Formats: sequence, C-alpha cells, structure tokens
Amino acid sequence: MRFLRLHGKRIGIDLGTESILVAVKSEGIVINEPSIIAIEKSTNEVLAVRS
Repeated sequence: MRFLRLHGKRIGIDLGTESILVAVKSEGIVINEPSIIAIEKSTNEVLAVRS
C-alpha cells in the first residue's frame, strides 16, 4: 500500500476486489469495509452500491 499526504497526514487507500481499506500511517487501518456493486447485465446499469 503506497501512502499519500492528505491534509498533513499520510494515508493509504486499497481498493480491493471485495473490500476497501484505508490506513493512516500513525494509526494503522482506520476503515475496513466490504464493497459490493450490483449491475444489470443486459444494460450495464449500476443498480446498487454498498460500501
């Protein structure tokens, strides 16, 4: 995970296939949430997003 500077803090964001992780360098992982998206196959329309 590569760390970025955001408002003076170093953070890392991992957009994985089934979860989203956000880590703050001095605090460790602060967000670990599942990410799910539902798409209508025939139209490619996004039906729902859960994160």
